[in-house]
Amino acid sequence: MRCLSYDERLQKLGLPRLELRRLHLDLIICYKIVFGLVCVNFSDFFEFSSTLIHVDMLINCLSLDVPVVCGKIFILNVA
Repeated sequence: MRCLSYDERLQKLGLPRLELRRLHLDLIICYKIVFGLVCVNFSDFFEFSSTLIHVDMLINCLSLDVPVVCGKIFILNVA
């Protein structure tokens, strides 16, 4: 395995890239914060958006803005 590149090792192990794994975990924790499944203050990370978006009547929609708070942002990009 050591002679394989990072992408080859991931493919052989059936794993997605680190960026996708982190994004997946970020989305899970966002869901938990929004729906109160963790002991974290919702307003420390999100605020309700003031812009209206058009959605189908059958879909419940929650529009959120993510305020820029130093030290309290999710990792969405990896250099």
